[in-house]
Formats: sequence, structure tokens, C-alpha cells
Amino acid sequence: MRLIKLIIWIVVLVAGILFALYNKQTLQLNFLMFHSKVLPVWSFLIIAFVLGLIISFLYSLIDIMRLKNKIKGHENEIGELKKEIGYLRNLTITKEDKNEQIEENNQ
Repeated sequence: MRLIKLIIWIVVLVAGILFALYNKQTLQLNFLMFHSKVLPVWSFLIIAFVLGLIISFLYSLIDIMRLKNKIKGHENEIGELKKEIGYLRNLTITKEDKNEQIEENNQ
């Protein structure tokens, strides 16, 4: 898996370098009130890529925190259930209890 990730990163890096070398045109972006400086096309792509990385990292971080809280809740529930099982194992069952259970099941 690590090898595949490394190969993918190398391909993306080489593609980005080739794109930057072959596309030296400049561009100015205008969005609502925002007017950028005149920059090469590849710089805008790098900015968009970095912003995408940051946004996906923050989204993943929120998801990881939510899942950790869920795991903690399940661990607490497991602990409570283990205590209950331990308590139930230590209860003694008498013949009268068995007879009452049999009678209840027969009805």
C-alpha cells in the first residue's frame, strides 16, 4: 500500500511540474469583490490544491473526533455490561429460583 501511495504522489508531482513548465501563461481571477494579482496558471492550481488539502484535513479531523467519542461511549457501555455480567455470575441460584423460572416458562 505504501508503494502505491508513493507511486501516486510521484505521478502527481511529475504531472504538476510538467503542467507548470508547459503552461506559463498568466491569469487574473475575479470573484465578486476579490481581484487577484496576475499570476501564472500553475500558481492558482497549487493554491486550489492546498486549499482542498486543508478543507479535507479539517473535515477528516471532525470525523475522527466524532468516531473517537463514539468509541469512548461504546467502551463505557462495554465496561458497564462487564460489571453487570460479573454481578450476575456471582448470584447464587437456588432450587426455588429454578422452579419459579421453570413455572414461568411453562405458562
